[in-house]
Amino acid sequence: MKKHFLSIFLFFVFLSSQSFSESITFQDDDHIGWSCGSLSMYCLPQQEIDNHFNLVSENVLERWDTLIGNQIFSLYSPGRDNDSLTKEFNELNNLRLSLWIKDYDQFPCESNPFFKLSQELLLNNKFRQVNCISFEHSLTDPSYNSSCIQIKKRRFFALEGPMDNNVSCFFKLLSNWNVSSLVRLTDDIDHKTGKSKCFPYWTDLVFEKNSQTFLQIPVKAQYETPVSKWGRLVVPYFVWPDWDDHKGVNSEKLVNFINQARNNNTSEDDIIAVHCSAGVGRTGTFIACLCLLDEIDEQLEKGLLPENLQLSIARLFLHLNFYRPWLVSTPSQYITLYRTVEWYLNYKKGDK
Repeated sequence: MKKHFLSIFLFFVFLSSQSFSESITFQDDDHIGWSCGSLSMYCLPQQEIDNHFNLVSENVLERWDTLIGNQIFSLYSPGRDNDSLTKEFNELNNLRLSLWIKDYDQFPCESNPFFKLSQELLLNNKFRQVNCISFEHSLTDPSYNSSCIQIKKRRFFALEGPMDNNVSCFFKLLSNWNVSSLVRLTDDIDHKTGKSKCFPYWTDLVFEKNSQTFLQIPVKAQYETPVSKWGRLVVPYFVWPDWDDHKGVNSEKLVNFINQARNNNTSEDDIIAVHCSAGVGRTGTFIACLCLLDEIDEQLEKGLLPENLQLSIARLFLHLNFYRPWLVSTPSQYITLYRTVEWYLNYKKGDK
């Protein structure tokens, strides 16, 4: 037995001497996925990732059953005006606030025990905006402000855009959890106000191949370390840099953009990481619309006609806000959900 353990120990010592000090030789740019020359590079076991998403889903289900139960939500109906949708948003906004916080008019606001913010992120200043911190029960990892979301077979990270002091944590999160795609919905600055929105982590890490954009995620390195000395995870990269903060967007353009991400993520194990600046408004709008398109396609495949679909945007909106606060932040973003469903159903009916 002692000889057996000694052999294993010497084997790993040999590997260390051969591999860990060597630099990485990258494969060609058409290699999508992992590329490495060091045995120190690895990601979480798939079973552990599955278990974490399942736990988050169970946490959300427990809260939903306790607080919402069998409450009936309004179904989608075409032709609603913006005023009625704004009124619906305001009612839902008041409802989510009443779920998260015991008394919103009190200062400081006391959180509902079911919706405690991540104390690790809060106490260690790992956030952009204090009101946009992940809930404890849906936190991806204590190192970064990211929430796990699972809607049917879709898995998402809703996360804030990195800052200059945590971009290495951002990269490590994406690589450790082996994300399948990354979606960015902001630029590095707001060009109207000059306010910083996201550290430009993509500089020198983006390339085009066959009309598609990819991001090379450096692994096991501080950002300042040259990428060529380390391994990388190469993922499809979808960017909408001029989506204004707090605003909605054109529905046709949004559907086309979302379909690019949908077509690249067909496995149940795929994780689509989505960020804007704070990781709530635009991020939530993107995730909600993607889930709505999935639901429409699923019902159409079952033989339902577009005019007979059973679809509740209000319910999905509230459900998402059990995973992360402020997903879909403003009336204009909520209106975008309706207009996108409206446009997509007309498209499916042939009324382009």
